[in-house]
Order: sequence, then C-alpha cells, then structure tokens
Amino acid sequence: MEEEKFLELVGSVDFRDEYGEVCRQLERQIREIGRQMSLLLRRDFIIAVDWRVKGPKSCAEKLKRKGRELTPENAAERLNDIAGVRVICSFLDDIYLLCERLANDFGYQVIKKKDYVKKPKRSGYQSLHLVLGIPRPDGRQIRAEIQLRTQAMDFWAGVEHHFVYKNDELPRDVVRKEFRECAKAIYNLDQKMMSLRDYLS
Repeated sequence: MEEEKFLELVGSVDFRDEYGEVCRQLERQIREIGRQMSLLLRRDFIIAVDWRVKGPKSCAEKLKRKGRELTPENAAERLNDIAGVRVICSFLDDIYLLCERLANDFGYQVIKKKDYVKKPKRSGYQSLHLVLGIPRPDGRQIRAEIQLRTQAMDFWAGVEHHFVYKNDELPRDVVRKEFRECAKAIYNLDQKMMSLRDYLS
C-alpha cells in the first residue's frame, strides 16, 4: 500500500476513534482504581493519568523499522502502542499494585509486560510497561500500552525525551552517563520515599 493511502486510512476518524475510545475506557477504570486505593490507603495513589493515540506518521515510521508493509491491518496487529496511556503513581510500590489490579479486575489479557524499573534501559529509563488486550464488542481485541511510573521517573523521562531522545548531535557517551547516574539517584530517592512513608504511617 502506498504511504499516502496508509496515512489517510490510519488517520481516519473511524480508525483513530476506536483507539481513543479504548484509551478513555482505560482512563476511567484506572481513575476508579485510584479512587478506591486512595480511600483504602488514606493518601493519594494516582497523581495523573493521560493518554494519546499514536499519529499516522509515527505508525508508518515504526512499521518501516519493523520491516512491515504499510497497511492498517499491520498497524493494528504489529504495533502495541497505538493506544497509549501513562499513569503517574505516588510511590514505587503503587506501580506494582496498580499493575496487579489492571490485570485482575477487568479480565484483560496481559500480552506483554516489560519491567524497566527492575531492569532499566541502557539510557537509564525506568517505567513499568504493560500491553493489554482490550476486548471489543465485535470479538476483536485492541492492544493498548500502559506506562506506569512515579513522579520522579516521569520527571527524568520528560527531560531526557526533550533534550536527548532522537538527538544524534549530542556527545552521547557523556550525556548518557550523566542520565544513567540521575536515573540511579531517582530510583534511590523512590526507595527512600517509600521508607519514609512507611515510617510516618
């Protein structure tokens, strides 16, 4: 399929609205879990939830990197993150509590789980990624990626993405080393904040 036609189909209202509907459904369910957990724990459990539907050009670029033909079917089958939800939790262990609730409460299939908290990326990036299969009324499944992280991890990711991600002009060895050191400090900070929370509770 020609790229122009692919961009038109993947950018269509019908294609994007279905993924947007899945994101809105997940946002509602995550916020409800957050409300329940906040009442139970007597503190904030979730700080923020946001979502986006991946743009047609980004879908095309990712399929090309994977060596796949540009078709809407391949986008739906091969890309896990067309529907993307990001959740910021208060504490490190909240990430894992929310992960359990998402997997168990709604009967979603966990297609993939990548724990970049316990095993960060080379860059230092930390987050817990879930790819869930969300059933649709016609029997199909739509994949959605959920990123779970703390406020400190989100701060690191935001700065790294703005200044470094896909920027090949930087002195990568020096910059990457500094970002890895910051990521380690953030992990230690998250651990200390959990300990302090437990001491004060």
